Amino acid sequence: MKKGKGLLTGLIMVLLMAAIITGSLVAGYKFITTINKDAKKRFEEVSKNIESASKEKLGISLDQHLGIDETKLLGYEEKEKRNYQGARIYECNSYIFNDRGDVLTDFFKEDSYGLPIRFDADRKYGVLQNKGSCYLIDSNLNYTKIAEDCVYCGINFEGTYAFYTSDSGICLYEIENKKEIVIDDSGFDACISPNGKMLCYVKYQSGGDTAVYIAGIDKEPECIDMTDSGFYHPYVVSDDGKYAFYEANDTSIGTGLMCSNNGERMKLSKNYTRTLLFDRNCQKVLFYYDKRIRYYDVFTDSIVDLSIDDDISELKGFGDYNYVMNDSYYSMVLDASDFEENVIITGYRSVYCINGVIPEAVLLADGYCNNFGLSKEGPGCVFERDDAIVKAVYTGGEVLETTLYEDTEHIAYISMNDDLSEGVMLIREKVEDEYVYNIYSLAEDGAKEFVAECGKNYIDSIRWDKFFKKCYYISDGNIYSLSIKTGETKLIASDCDSFDYVFSRDAVPGFKDNSGKLFYIINDKVYER
Repeated sequence: MKKGKGLLTGLIMVLLMAAIITGSLVAGYKFITTINKDAKKRFEEVSKNIESASKEKLGISLDQHLGIDETKLLGYEEKEKRNYQGARIYECNSYIFNDRGDVLTDFFKEDSYGLPIRFDADRKYGVLQNKGSCYLIDSNLNYTKIAEDCVYCGINFEGTYAFYTSDSGICLYEIENKKEIVIDDSGFDACISPNGKMLCYVKYQSGGDTAVYIAGIDKEPECIDMTDSGFYHPYVVSDDGKYAFYEANDTSIGTGLMCSNNGERMKLSKNYTRTLLFDRNCQKVLFYYDKRIRYYDVFTDSIVDLSIDDDISELKGFGDYNYVMNDSYYSMVLDASDFEENVIITGYRSVYCINGVIPEAVLLADGYCNNFGLSKEGPGCVFERDDAIVKAVYTGGEVLETTLYEDTEHIAYISMNDDLSEGVMLIREKVEDEYVYNIYSLAEDGAKEFVAECGKNYIDSIRWDKFFKKCYYISDGNIYSLSIKTGETKLIASDCDSFDYVFSRDAVPGFKDNSGKLFYIINDKVYER
């Protein structure tokens, strides 16, 4: 009897050890293929070779697998890419408009540098705080008042919930069912999870302390940090409420970016951050801090500083469905599970992109560059090198280059559209013993075609309109629009002095007339500043 028990115990131990070893191998495989795409490619090649040999020599199919979802072994979850096809809403210095060219002026304010309006990732909705009320504006520019006595508001990534602070407290508003949900009796400076069901916010305590809370539809308010001599600013909170990132200014721990990871507090920087990019799940962050680019994710719980051989200028996120966070032009939640597909780091002498789930910087361009975008192949840029205009795109783990134009000596200006597929060049050319500036269209294969003449003097004569895919140019005091696809030109305004820089997240072309008055152009229509 004892011998039988011993045999059974031994068998159980063998099976247990086999399970542990198998689990370790699978987890190890997942880890190495997650952080190293070359290793993943090699594993796949070996796997295909083994499968081919087994079918050919033994007649055995290896199609069946263990049923393990490898993507979840480290906790990462891939979200489906967005593909919204409807109208999209924007705002430029008090003018609210959509990509059909409709303009809403009901909330216009003279001499304003922008309205406190927030958008979902699709740009289906905007949520606006105006004169103490909260308005929900759809992409057809219809609007509804959803709350009064409102001092702060926003909307989630997916466009399903708005939030605001009012006399009721800090609340969620379910857009489809037009339903208010009170989350806490007080709170301010909030951020909302991508699915809209969680809030991270600041709240004053009865004793005078300031605290950061997480609460949601199915989660009671939970304090994750507190100070008696400082303040906080939340950036993001995950869908399940387990993770939150926020800025802290606390005399006990100093200033810096903080992460609450399942209730454990971790400091990620020793000073204020300049730009932050988060993945769709709000579990990873890439940020610009103290002249470096730093990475952190909640699963490895480790900080990585990217190696970049240049002084960093900007950290840029690209894509059609990125969610710009409240009160920030530069920080956003990307429609991606990692940073490889839509991030560019610009230096003063070079441009870098990102490789790998746990990222490393890859040199994309080694010349002066001011045109960046997300092409159909991947993130890219157009830059000058050795008297040539070159397009570089990062795709499939390598940088692909295309020479667009081989003589830069006479190029005064070049501008590409958001996906780098087309653009315009302003070239100084000699015509009958005089130099004039001519506009040429530029295709992604380098083909150029004459479009128009801008005259003898060049003063910032071209603007590219990313919303309506047009180019605007000045010639002899007149502004014209140009469709690159059709070649059609149209007179927009006369008595024009020059284009003017427009400081807005959704900047449209702006110009000054000869009296100094400022105007905006929205889909070929002129609006006064």
